[in-house]
Amino acid sequence: MTVEHADCVVLGGGPAGSTFAAIARKYAPDAKIVLLEKCRFPRWHIGESTIPAANGVLEDLGVYQTMLASDFVKKMGVTFIWGKDRTPWTADYLTLKTISRAGGDASVIEVTGQDFEKLLGPGQTQRTPYSAFNVERSRFDKLLLDNARQLGADVREGTRALGAQRVGESSQHVITWEDDAGNSGSITADFVLDATGLSHLLTRGERVYDENLNNFAVYGYLQGAEWKVTFSGSPDRSTVFIAAIEHGWIWYFPLGRDRMTVGVVTNRHHFADKLAGVDLETFF
Repeated sequence: MTVEHADCVVLGGGPAGSTFAAIARKYAPDAKIVLLEKCRFPRWHIGESTIPAANGVLEDLGVYQTMLASDFVKKMGVTFIWGKDRTPWTADYLTLKTISRAGGDASVIEVTGQDFEKLLGPGQTQRTPYSAFNVERSRFDKLLLDNARQLGADVREGTRALGAQRVGESSQHVITWEDDAGNSGSITADFVLDATGLSHLLTRGERVYDENLNNFAVYGYLQGAEWKVTFSGSPDRSTVFIAAIEHGWIWYFPLGRDRMTVGVVTNRHHFADKLAGVDLETFF
């Protein structure tokens, strides 16, 4: 059993954990950052669409241009059927931008609070500079995790954090772990970031849940399905389609030229009370 010390231990290697580890190493290059991830990447995950506000972070990580040049479907906005009637309306990322004057002739492009002129630089000629991305999470998450490793984080895949014990009244914790090869050990860390998502290792038994948000999703991938919306007739650019339904909502958008991600979200109580005996596939 190994015993070691780190300046920071990150629990979880998804987008939150890998982003934090990468940024921490970038701005504190002498810090020892250890990231523990129970899976080995690539691994599947749901949640496959970004927003333009993430582009500044992706640029800071050094992966924005890689994503822009990739075959990830560019997300031009969101089309909703949501509100008082069934009339579709669209949050169009290309028209969200506004030009404001902040003294002199300085132009600031504002999209959801982001100054994209600083991000993209002067003379940017990209046709869709305000787009986001629909991503296959297996590829996207691996890109971010590998980037954290390249920036110097000690990334340990196949390593599960078993517990985190605070040292007295200090901010230090002792993290115990085991890997899929049967090794185990502990790390004393001055700072711990819990990015384990639903596992919430550091706050188990402490969270307060809102029963009104006790939702779940049934989802799948479809081939040969029609695109709801395309941008300029191009199948590599599209909008996400979201529609409210009774007791929930559906999503429908492309992840590739012949792959749609489609899901329906509803409250667990509605499913249990009103759809007893209906299997998930039939419900979907």
